[in-house]
Amino acid sequence: LDFGDAPANGIRTPRLARELGVEATMVPLIWSLLESAPGVFDGPQVPFLRGINDDLAADGFVVHLAVSPIVQDQLTLPADLAQAVSQGTIRFNDPPFIARFNRLLDFIHGALPDLPVVTLDIGQEADRYLDVQPDPQFWSDFLQFLWQVSPHAKSLWGAQLSVSVNATHRGLVAGPTAS
Repeated sequence: LDFGDAPANGIRTPRLARELGVEATMVPLIWSLLESAPGVFDGPQVPFLRGINDDLAADGFVVHLAVSPIVQDQLTLPADLAQAVSQGTIRFNDPPFIARFNRLLDFIHGALPDLPVVTLDIGQEADRYLDVQPDPQFWSDFLQFLWQVSPHAKSLWGAQLSVSVNATHRGLVAGPTAS
């Protein structure tokens, strides 16, 4: 269940969600909406992030966290990184890129100290970006990035944390390596 969108009447109903069997909630975050400049976490999603910790901790839900450098067919990186990636001056698997993402995870962890995060999706429907960037090297770099940031994420939220990328069914069955 995604409590990220406020209900029309302004009243969240976690009790009703529990009655319907909901045990987890999604917290979708976009990198460019958190970090406005290198190391500056004051983007428009920051107030939401700070407010949701208390609300969700009181509700007792486990959290499926999504932190997205790619959403569908868009890079959702801070402007300086998006420009550097598009110009080829930095790649997803470059140590400075990985270190910066790890600092983002540190910030998020600090803002959500009371929430049991059980999964971390890095990218939302990221396979749709294949239409924009079909270069196998880009995707190899992205995969290496996932492998490199996963241990840091697990050091923050526990070894049981599942780290993955969210993709579409179309990407699964029609991707470049599908037979």
